[in-house]
Amino acid sequence: MAFFANLPNDVYEEVNEPRYSATNAREEVVVFENEKENVQEEERDVHTVAFIMSDGDNLQILQNDFVTERFFNSPERGHLPVSWSYAPCMAVSGVRVCDLSVLSTTPTTTPPRSSPVAATTAFPQVLMPNALEWARSQLTANDTLSAGPSGIGYAFPQLFPQGVDQAHAQATSLLMRASGQSLVNVIGVVPSRESLSQLVVQDAIKSVVYFTFGPASMGYSALHGNVDMQQGVPVVAPRLNLWGEDASGDEVGVQGLVDELSTMPKNANLTSGYSIVVVTPSHNYSDVVRAGEMLMEQGGFEVVLPEVLIDRLVANTGGATDCPMPTGAWADQAGDLPKCSLPGDGTCVMQCTRVVGDGRVPVPVRCDLDVCHEDLELSEDHLHFLCADGAVCPS
Repeated sequence: MAFFANLPNDVYEEVNEPRYSATNAREEVVVFENEKENVQEEERDVHTVAFIMSDGDNLQILQNDFVTERFFNSPERGHLPVSWSYAPCMAVSGVRVCDLSVLSTTPTTTPPRSSPVAATTAFPQVLMPNALEWARSQLTANDTLSAGPSGIGYAFPQLFPQGVDQAHAQATSLLMRASGQSLVNVIGVVPSRESLSQLVVQDAIKSVVYFTFGPASMGYSALHGNVDMQQGVPVVAPRLNLWGEDASGDEVGVQGLVDELSTMPKNANLTSGYSIVVVTPSHNYSDVVRAGEMLMEQGGFEVVLPEVLIDRLVANTGGATDCPMPTGAWADQAGDLPKCSLPGDGTCVMQCTRVVGDGRVPVPVRCDLDVCHEDLELSEDHLHFLCADGAVCPS
């Protein structure tokens, strides 16, 4: 069976080498030097921060804004560790869609990091090899490419029918290897273990940054930095969004971001001592550098790549987790966009504000995931979460 994952590509154009050969000559001055190895840090008072640039799933952006001086072609790039979300489908056949049925010929060997076109062992032709090769050739020690949401194309994995979810995960793993990626950004319409069950068993996926659609004011960070482990793979939610110019909240400007991070613990042994920040196109690379410099001037902060942050988080906390992501039929019963969130205050009361059912107006439904999180269901009137034993989940 063929299944097609949508690739946002509003204005597709042929990508030729000249477009990517005219790069800015820039001095390689690395202010925040960063190593990519997983090294246990000494115990110290520090809050660790990582930035991940959003919207790399959109091929139109990768061909246009991405290669401007506002973003990847900034003369400042290399001054601060940043992971750039980038569609692994740049190394796959097709223009607007990817046919997952070809996975029956998935190779058994890992394509070499230096050869994105190695993916053609499973896919007949590459999509934008010049763009991918150029981006990889331009990476500094402070840059990585991470797989944009949610893998090979913009998708919500939990909504895939059985079988297609596995094909999507296999294709994602194959193309992440071909693209030299180890971290995948996933958008969960409903924050559940089922939304990741096929992805976390793939060899190429070493860590997950998990977005979810909660209340609009929370941006992508409705799980507020939550840390979970699934099949040994760390799943970390972003804590804040560099989005707009608000002075406080979940979507903030540069000064607001610094102020919000200043309230977080400076302790490398706590999960709350780590924050991933999503940078939306409302801000550019210079804004990220400015935020990083302000944090470093304040003291008690370290800015690293998100892959490094997650490695350190696991090593320094002993694999500690916060709230477990729930499982069960509730995810299918809650509707297409239940807008679930966690408070981010150390408690695990999940609230979903748009659970729809029985012809009712959406109402908030809550459950303390520390009490029960496995085999959750919704009550018949959709007003309560029910634990596996049928009891109402306390909130």
